[in-house]
Amino acid sequence: MIENSITEGTRLIVRDINDEMESAFIDYSMSVITQRALPDVRDGLKPVHRRILYTMHERGNDPSHPTRKSADTVGAVLGSYHPHGDASVYDAMVRLAQDFSMRYPLVDGQGNFGSVDGDPPAAYRYTEARMSKLAVELLRDIDKDTVDFVPNFDESKQEPSVLPCRVPNLLVNGSTGIAVGMATNIPPHNLREVIDAIAALIQNPDIDLAGLMEHIKGPDFPTGGIIMGRSGIRAAYATGRGKITLRGRAEIEEKKNGRFQIIVTEIPYMVNKARLIENIADLVKDKRIEGISDLNDESNRKGMRIVIELKREANPQVVLNQLYRYTQLQDTVGVIMLALDGGVPKVMTLKDMLQKYIDFQDSVVRRRTQYDLKKAEERAHILEGLKRATDIVDEIIATIRACKGGQAEAKQAVMDRFGFDEPQAAAICAFRLGQLAGLEILKIENELSEISKMILENQKVVLENLKSRDDDFPGTDVDYTTLVTAQKEEYYVISADRIEYPLILRDDITPWRWMKWRIKDDCKTATLEFTSNIMAVADFKHQKIMIVNPMEMQVWYPQRADSLERLMLICERRVLKTFRGELPLWLQNGIQRTHDVNYNERLYAEQKRINAERKKRGLYEFECFRF
Repeated sequence: MIENSITEGTRLIVRDINDEMESAFIDYSMSVITQRALPDVRDGLKPVHRRILYTMHERGNDPSHPTRKSADTVGAVLGSYHPHGDASVYDAMVRLAQDFSMRYPLVDGQGNFGSVDGDPPAAYRYTEARMSKLAVELLRDIDKDTVDFVPNFDESKQEPSVLPCRVPNLLVNGSTGIAVGMATNIPPHNLREVIDAIAALIQNPDIDLAGLMEHIKGPDFPTGGIIMGRSGIRAAYATGRGKITLRGRAEIEEKKNGRFQIIVTEIPYMVNKARLIENIADLVKDKRIEGISDLNDESNRKGMRIVIELKREANPQVVLNQLYRYTQLQDTVGVIMLALDGGVPKVMTLKDMLQKYIDFQDSVVRRRTQYDLKKAEERAHILEGLKRATDIVDEIIATIRACKGGQAEAKQAVMDRFGFDEPQAAAICAFRLGQLAGLEILKIENELSEISKMILENQKVVLENLKSRDDDFPGTDVDYTTLVTAQKEEYYVISADRIEYPLILRDDITPWRWMKWRIKDDCKTATLEFTSNIMAVADFKHQKIMIVNPMEMQVWYPQRADSLERLMLICERRVLKTFRGELPLWLQNGIQRTHDVNYNERLYAEQKRINAERKKRGLYEFECFRF
């Protein structure tokens, strides 16, 4: 401990230096993990990459416009979103533009952005950049309330917490990063293969790893190379960790004079070509590799070409094997599929990453549909007012001319006399006389008809989507005010029980201490119990599971599984998905106080009271029970 004298007006707080260091290091570690080093599983971007792309989008620096100075972009990112050094921002932007680092570059760079030889990029005052066409897809519909926004470092602006990312960027471009106590190294993949795997997972949620690997054969590195064996790939996809042996592509050619030469056209991922050639030269000089007479780098803008000339007596296959053994022409890529899921770092399997992306896109599409529906309804409302106004235009003009004040007074007069609301009155006051022509009025009517048709289609899509999801609760993700009254009432009747009684526990509170499986003697049926109430039944004989809500009805779901154990696992996931929410307090107390007879009677009375209220509302009643 450190003790100092207390001067007048000074407050001294004495703390143990060990506690202070521990607290400070934990805060720093979490900051590095969540705000710097690890990508988000939804868009595959770190905060600095996300801020660069969003700044470019915000400033119109897209493929449809000319490139801008990199210094301009870096300065905008620093001033608005990223309170760190300019070097970190520019280095991140440079990597996004390198075709040998990114499988699909997200930045279209003009100028010197480095090379595979390890040459540094030019200073940001000399280079120019803009978004690539693929990066545009990462930000598509971001202005349609598809993602949440958070305040920036000084709370002067809002920045997206994640990008809509209509491309599975995490697997497509991969990611590398070193945090505190953990690291990530996700290899890049082919875009078509990843999309095919996502489509297969959507069609069959129970698809196994072998089924996914029919579509995703393995990583697809931007510098090429040959992956040796598939065991490392399977281990990485199945567990989230694995080692992949990667070889450069080399061919043996015979020259006219009878000598052989080795032509290297592809090298392993993230290997420095100049350093590789230097290493080979050092090995030849130290006579660890014999048989090489000359070494030339003939690479150009058309592709890579390293020519290794061999002596007349040298065996080319032996020399090539020595190169694989002693140099980075054969390298090991350690795969660690670590990403942030809800701000928490998790090592995920291939299926987990694909499923997280699907769930995120489901949310993006639903939020976009709700936004479009809301905007269409607002526009339709204004068009209805304009259509009505064109029929009584003479009276409206007379009313406006009678106003002695400004536009605000005219708008209020229109509202008071004709019953228009504020948006309609504002549109009417801003209406130009030239739009009173017959053709212009016809345009208003046609637009209103098209918007009304789109509204009905979107309402149908939203409603059907809501009915098909068991984990949707009113008031969470869905704006129910966008539904027409009849549809709203229909859905409320369907899910009224969830409005009042969200059952069972959240995912972050483990309910399994109250659950246990009972397997029948025939090993074809298993029952998952929640205290004295049956929660679920896995029926392998009939290939289906039954979810039982203690407060509601029994629901059967057909499922395919190759074993009872597999069906039980599906059943557990279905239970958590179906009954996600918080356990009502009175039901929690019932579990804890099952021995209290008086409490049981009070509980029974409370259920009967609730049923009486539900009966008044025209809803079906719950079955009353005692513990």
